[in-house]
Amino acid sequence: MITPGVRGLHVVRMTGPCRCVIIDTDEEKARSGQIGSLTHRLLHELLSTSRHPSHELVDVVVHEALRRFARVEGRAHRQTLVANLCTYLWWMLPDPQWRYVGAELHLGAGRVDLAWADESDRIMFDEVKTGSTPVQVMGVRRQVTAYRDAAKALHGPRFTGIRVLSLRDPRSSWWLPAQGEAGPLLLTMTTGPARAAARQVG
Repeated sequence: MITPGVRGLHVVRMTGPCRCVIIDTDEEKARSGQIGSLTHRLLHELLSTSRHPSHELVDVVVHEALRRFARVEGRAHRQTLVANLCTYLWWMLPDPQWRYVGAELHLGAGRVDLAWADESDRIMFDEVKTGSTPVQVMGVRRQVTAYRDAAKALHGPRFTGIRVLSLRDPRSSWWLPAQGEAGPLLLTMTTGPARAAARQVG
């Protein structure tokens, strides 16, 4: 069965413990939040230009975004930002039928990170997580469930669901459809942007 809105990702059953590093200090949490905001802003800037921006363009927008940082801090941020942007742009883009709509769309229950629409005017959202906190934690699930409820109220049958994407641990990403239960996602690693159809297992 093809699941609308999750092309490029396989829905699979996953087992085994999820290993992750939990952020401990306020300073690390602040830095993680800063990187998250920058990642979302730069994804918006790049996707507004092209679905497949070049490595050179990624380098340019990251360089410009980090001008106000001290050299040492900027260098550390640069590595993380480039990795985040390339992970999303090379492995997490939806199928080509989905066109980019915008970022930080207000749903009433909060602002969702990225929005997409297809040729039939269906809508899908991406909630992009950049930190080391697992995307399966209850706080994230409550947040995304609230987004789903708000999106259904705003968009009705046009709304297909929300992809919850972990840039730190892509294998832990999951899909919350407009109707039904959430399912884990596994990236299809191809030579270039992911394009394979998502299939629901079981």
